Amino acid sequence: MGRVLLVENDDGHAILFERIARKVDPNLAIDRVSSCLAVASYVQGIEASNRGKPNFVVLDWNLTGETGDVVLRYFKNLRGWHGVPVIVLSCTEDLSDRLLAYQERARGFVLKPTDYDHYTRKVSAIIRFWGCYNRSTDCGVDSSSHTFRPLAAI
Repeated sequence: MGRVLLVENDDGHAILFERIARKVDPNLAIDRVSSCLAVASYVQGIEASNRGKPNFVVLDWNLTGETGDVVLRYFKNLRGWHGVPVIVLSCTEDLSDRLLAYQERARGFVLKPTDYDHYTRKVSAIIRFWGCYNRSTDCGVDSSSHTFRPLAAI
């Protein structure tokens, strides 16, 4: 079974993401935290319990009191976490935020649409594509033979 870490401070967005993700992949475990501090606690908990890392992280760029670059830098500096892709899902259209996200090793930057149907399509695409990352036995894809590139704006 695969797992995603959702870093999202808005409860409504988190619930919607989880509903869509479960429709796409009912077996996907979804862990959610809402701040950079909670990300650090999550990582410590995983390492202390020897649980496996998530297959990928979906990060809201505009967290309360901080921006996604703080979380990206945290993951970038974590030993053993370089292989966990982080995909930014955000309302911000600021090009400087996108560039900063990619400089900090985000694998994708997807704009959150305000329209439900568009949001559903984007989240579904993220789950279908990244949900197979490091899950060759569950998805029938040998991720070791594929090169994953950053998602363009969908």
